[in-house]
Amino acid sequence: YQFEVFPVLNAKVPIIKLKETAVTQLEMDIAIQSSQQSVAKLINFYCACDDRVRPFIIAIKHWSKVRGICDAMDNYPNSFGFVLLTIKFLQMVAVLPVCSIDDVRTNDDADITVVRPLAPSTTTTTTVNTDTLLELLVQFFDMYHRFNFKL
Repeated sequence: YQFEVFPVLNAKVPIIKLKETAVTQLEMDIAIQSSQQSVAKLINFYCACDDRVRPFIIAIKHWSKVRGICDAMDNYPNSFGFVLLTIKFLQMVAVLPVCSIDDVRTNDDADITVVRPLAPSTTTTTTVNTDTLLELLVQFFDMYHRFNFKL
């Protein structure tokens, strides 16, 4: 493997952009920040909630990269921003619960992340969303096409 390495010096957290150039042409960003562990656990929790979540996120991230709109340096959401947009959408269409994450320090100084669904509102329905992955993707694009980002 051969890699091109690009440090991003003006980011809020240190980022190293890598591109494998010999075989796969795979591009990746590595952010150096230790506080992301609880967020990663929350995303993994959401992926375990429903079999459609992981492929949905992957599809949106792939679409955004192919379209060239996945780059915070060019004033677009980064990959993590698109993950957040997908999670919010899936919460709005009742595929995912709204959860809280709590980082808890135990007596032996071990850090534990607790993911807990928030109590459902008494006004919300408990119907299960059975839309296909394709139907969800169409709804995602339709919702964000109509979304007023200027608010």
